[in-house]
Amino acid sequence: LVLSRQDLPVLDRSEGTGLAGAENVAKGGYVLKEASAEPKVVLVGTGSELQLAVAAAEKLEADGVPARVVSLPCVEWFAAQDDAYRAEVLPAGVPKVVVEAGVTVGWKDLLGANTDAVGIDHYGASAAAGVLYKEFGITADAVYAAAHDLYGITFTRRADLVGHTPEAEVYEVHNADGSPVGLFVIHVFVRRSLPRNPE
Repeated sequence: LVLSRQDLPVLDRSEGTGLAGAENVAKGGYVLKEASAEPKVVLVGTGSELQLAVAAAEKLEADGVPARVVSLPCVEWFAAQDDAYRAEVLPAGVPKVVVEAGVTVGWKDLLGANTDAVGIDHYGASAAAGVLYKEFGITADAVYAAAHDLYGITFTRRADLVGHTPEAEVYEVHNADGSPVGLFVIHVFVRRSLPRNPE
């Protein structure tokens, strides 16, 4: 039984809709909608925001940008899957945009430097979800724009360069035409998977 305080659309997963069934939800994350070709960007929804990722993917596909949509309801369960499965769902070299009404911090550490997040990082506002989403820019258009900003940009890990701390990773950034943008440094947090329910 799944309940929500929000008036959410029900995604039609019947055959021919292009949306996968929910059988892989126990893996914590799965491909909900595959791109029309090799994905150039992956849009990740973590909960009720998934509808925005689907809508943004449709706009990107209309622009000729193959976009995959991934449902990631439980990061801990997804982290417990083998490397091959995680890489199949979220390929390392493909830019990703996460849409989550909650925290936007930490996604680069989890999914890679070529990741952006659309969401809210503060509390205190109260209104209907649709009003808040529009007010704070959690929309399909915002996800679409973030994906376009990342599309074509490559991040290459530079193990030969040292960041400001031993935990920092340095990436070289290039535009789609190969021209250099500069260096990008992220601080890698200690990855800890939460234990599953012992039952």
